[in-house]
Amino acid sequence: MVWQEFPLSSSGGSSYPPDDEDSIKELANVAKSYITRRQHHASLLLWSGGNELTKEPNSDVPADSSHPLLAELGRICAEMDSAHRYIATSPTGPKGYAHEENYGKGLHWDVHGPWKPGLSLKDWENIGAMTIRFSGRKQVLLAQVQ
Repeated sequence: MVWQEFPLSSSGGSSYPPDDEDSIKELANVAKSYITRRQHHASLLLWSGGNELTKEPNSDVPADSSHPLLAELGRICAEMDSAHRYIATSPTGPKGYAHEENYGKGLHWDVHGPWKPGLSLKDWENIGAMTIRFSGRKQVLLAQVQ
């Protein structure tokens, strides 16, 4: 399955998407080009506004469709390809990164991280419990990390 992101990313720069009118117009044209060329691909699952975008600069709260650029991308997706879902960014939140002090509070159901090499099985079980506990899928996560 293809999770197609538009070319916005936190990599090497700000995680806050541009919100000026010129950038919105330019990226709207890019999105239209992507959709025109890729909407009929048999493996396309969804469109995403971009990778690891935040609601505010220097925040770990994921951006959403209240941001003017991401709202425009969502509108274009709905207009040109209503057969596929659109999400503003990944992760979708309510937090973008798993902070240990928030484990078990239901804030980490779609996160990126923690990025720590060498975690023990117990560490992964704790991360799994805080991430998936309320969805009833803990067994799936444990099977993946064993």
